[in-house]
Amino acid sequence: MIRISEVDPADETTLRAFWETEQASVWADREHAIPRSWQRLVAMVSHPNDWYRRTLLVARDGDEVVGTADLGGSMTDNLHLADLEIHVRPERRLREPDVLHAFVLQARSPRGHECPR
Repeated sequence: MIRISEVDPADETTLRAFWETEQASVWADREHAIPRSWQRLVAMVSHPNDWYRRTLLVARDGDEVVGTADLGGSMTDNLHLADLEIHVRPERRLREPDVLHAFVLQARSPRGHECPR
């Protein structure tokens, strides 16, 4: 079962797994990618601001992080809009089509979501 959970910025192990999954996905899709660095990700979650809220999510299959989502939106204007960037490990994409669906359900629901296979 794919389980979606929010990343605690203080949990460096999960944050690192988020970053590594994001990197694997970006580099698999874009030959000349310029993904965010580990230092940039840490800075972003360590210093949130009053204008933009960012929520990082991970999709786990057991203990393994198989996907990530970066959900964000303005806190001051255009409150009806949101950004959602989803990454799934390249080797899991065909095996885990429910990851995308689970992230979308999570983004719509503050209660969390589990997606059965």
